This record gives sequence, C-alpha cells and structure tokens, in this order.
Amino acid sequence: MSIWIILSGIIAPAIFWFGYLYFKDRVQPEPFQTTGITYILGIFSAIWGYTVGVAWLESRSVLKASVLGIGLAALFHGLFNFLTTSPALRFGASILILIIWIWQIRLIERLRHKSKEAW
Repeated sequence: MSIWIILSGIIAPAIFWFGYLYFKDRVQPEPFQTTGITYILGIFSAIWGYTVGVAWLESRSVLKASVLGIGLAALFHGLFNFLTTSPALRFGASILILIIWIWQIRLIERLRHKSKEAW
C-alpha cells in the first residue's frame, strides 16, 4: 500500500498542472508546450508529495514535511528558472531536470521492490 501513497504524491500534481494549463491555454492551445510545462511542474510538485507521503507513512509531522517539501520544490524551481534566463545556462536547467527525474525513477523502483518484499 505504501507505494500507492507515494505514487499519488508524484502523479497527482502532474494531473493537476495539466488540467490547470489546459484550462489556462484553452483559447489558443499549444499541446506540446502544455505537456512540457506540465511535466516540469509535476516534477517539482512531486518533491513535495514525496516528503508528505513519507512523513505520513512513518507517522511523523506532515506539517513539517510539507514545509520542507515546499521549500525544496521552491528551491529547485527557482534554480531551474534562474538557469533558463540565459541561453548559456539552459543546458544546466536540462541537467537539473534530468537529475530530479532519475531520482524519482530510482525512488519508484526502490519502493516497488520494497512493496514486493512486503507481500
């Protein structure tokens, strides 16, 4: 069951951002841009979802985890925004997203293996 709680913290933000951006962009839709922005915002939101999910599963303070998760997500999002301000730094923004993405994939795989062991 724990893997589903963690995954909901990763997938739900992406669904939210996709709906929000679709609603915002409904006059002149740009599906590729909307999908890309959704993916990137979902990655940052998943950081918050992960910290809250882990705190809830381990019976720790969800409020403290929320503050930590939002702070980390804001930090990475701000760093990403800074790296996209200059064409010379955009490669760094891509690397940042790649690192966070790989971390999330490894996290999901690790939780999947833990879940199999628990059954």
